[in-house]
Amino acid sequence: MTPPPLPRPTRAPAERRAKGTSARRWLRRERTSGPEEAPAGAVRRFLAREGVRRRECAKGINDVEGYLLWQAEAASAAAGAEVFADRLPWLTSAQREEVVRVYTDDRLELSRAVLERIADRARSLQREYGERYRLLRIRLLGGYLAAAAGAAAVLLALGRPGHP
Repeated sequence: MTPPPLPRPTRAPAERRAKGTSARRWLRRERTSGPEEAPAGAVRRFLAREGVRRRECAKGINDVEGYLLWQAEAASAAAGAEVFADRLPWLTSAQREEVVRVYTDDRLELSRAVLERIADRARSLQREYGERYRLLRIRLLGGYLAAAAGAAAVLLALGRPGHP
């Protein structure tokens, strides 16, 4: 009777070496398999299997994130209103409800105005930096073209017969 075959030696994930594309895939999986990134990665993989494009996926995730942030702001405004109304113990219940409603509405209006100003500023910065980047690309292209023209002129001058 022959003894059972020995199990193949295995390496720990950090020691594992894969070749070619599988190595890149393995590294990507190892980098993104942390607990804080797993849900987003799972969502991305599911949406990729379903044929949803990356931009559509990112837009959807941004929309959900924006909705959740706004709901958190609304909850914070309502909590702040309750705290404010608690500091006014002489109010009747109807007056208290009105104070809470007005305070919440005012705070949400202020939050919306601040967010709109921030978004406007972000858009203006995006335009400004986009224009700067465009000008930088034009200047770099001009520099490269000038260097290429200079190099071509030197090569032509060196390549002419009768040149000392």
